[in-house]
Amino acid sequence: MWTKKWIRLFLLGVSALFSEEFLQNQSLIDYPTAGLLPAASYEISITAFPAGGLLSGIKVGITERFLIGLSYSSLNVVGESSITKNHYASSPGIQVKYRLLEETYRYPALALGIDSQGRGGYFRQLSRYQFKAKGFYLTLSKNYLLLGSPLGLHGGGNYNPWEDVKAKRTPTFFCGLDKSLNDEIFLMAEYDLAWDEEPQSRFSNGYLNAGIHWIFTPNLILGFHFKDILKNNSLNFPEGSLSQLGNRGMSREILVAYFERF
Repeated sequence: MWTKKWIRLFLLGVSALFSEEFLQNQSLIDYPTAGLLPAASYEISITAFPAGGLLSGIKVGITERFLIGLSYSSLNVVGESSITKNHYASSPGIQVKYRLLEETYRYPALALGIDSQGRGGYFRQLSRYQFKAKGFYLTLSKNYLLLGSPLGLHGGGNYNPWEDVKAKRTPTFFCGLDKSLNDEIFLMAEYDLAWDEEPQSRFSNGYLNAGIHWIFTPNLILGFHFKDILKNNSLNFPEGSLSQLGNRGMSREILVAYFERF
């Protein structure tokens, strides 16, 4: 009886402890968590992706429960070709997140949000990004203490009503985790069922991404991401349509993020 009790206490960490020691992840790689920025703080991030693409953004913690952000991406920023806009209707991406419920010992945190920023290249002929924006989403996050450091479990669902008008209009679901190895190195992975795709074959592998984040200083995070490990893009795009990105399978991205308080 006492053995089970102590094992449970060991595995179920108190989330408040984590929030004091670690800056919350607002997302894993592409998929949102229930994490937020502290009130009166901001984060500036730049992600480099294939075809010389750069996705830049800023997020601001308005309160402890409320976050807003803007983002913009372009192709051929690095390279010889002319820089091209990479946005739906040439407008910036918008992020809004509100945490309805805080994490407790027993229950996960719950957040609702909107994210109109897709990832990868934007295909005007298909009216979609390579990786669709999350649109409207609901996400849950719960932290545990495992082997002396935090383990975060995350999951939720999202619905994008404006991209790829020929695709199925249905919600899809995602899950993920992040695990700290020490106070600097975090490993993370995420998976999306991709139910809102219209695959060219009968089967869809879903989207599997993984990455590693290094908290280089308390204000600077460096990340390296592996995207579409299961090569789901090859099922969801006509043959040859991804050639403009030089990408027919798994891709790699580099993230630089800077955090500061007002």
